[in-house]
Amino acid sequence: MSPPQSTLWHQDVAHLVHPYSNLDAHTTRGPTVITRGDGCYVYDEHGRRFLEGMSGLWCASLGFSEKRLVQAATAQLDTLPYYHLFNHRSHPPGIALAQALTGRSDLQGTAEYFLERGVGCCIFTLGPDGAYYHDSQGVRFRVPAFQVDVRCTCGCGDAFNAGFAVALRRGLDAEQAVRVAPATAAHNASGLGSQAGVVDFEDTWSFMQRTATRPHGLALA
Repeated sequence: MSPPQSTLWHQDVAHLVHPYSNLDAHTTRGPTVITRGDGCYVYDEHGRRFLEGMSGLWCASLGFSEKRLVQAATAQLDTLPYYHLFNHRSHPPGIALAQALTGRSDLQGTAEYFLERGVGCCIFTLGPDGAYYHDSQGVRFRVPAFQVDVRCTCGCGDAFNAGFAVALRRGLDAEQAVRVAPATAAHNASGLGSQAGVVDFEDTWSFMQRTATRPHGLALA
């Protein structure tokens, strides 16, 4: 026997669009409204308990309503609820977490941490200091960033990845591809809005040939 249709049930059907759901069927099937969690279980508005096998879509992998996490989150909300890492910004929790995850503070050591765990290749973007490449065969090198008048950094990370992927697809070797990547990102940054500066591969290649690179102060290792 299905539970009664609540006010929340009707409000959901009237106003919410659900991903990975049959929207036609949802008008009659309706939602299972989850109202609280405890450890590895969640409870709906009728008190029914469910074992949450997906950890809230992988966002609660340490469990729901864990007291220590609540306390840590409350303290952080009182200090700095959120801040991004774009455009060379950072914050103490992000720095501490990244270093704790790898146990290393240098580029080579950080790459080796991931390579020892089966990753085939690491590429670290370094903003104005370019990029660092290190693969499982021991090949490692630095490439410089390009000297441009930055108008907008929206989409620069995506542009970096796209430039690298397209360069590989066109048969360029790793070092050439990694040089194309920051060139694509810099070209993107020269326009206003995401991808505004990027036209096509040939235009980016021409940009890379005619644009000066920036000096960097970071050592290879």
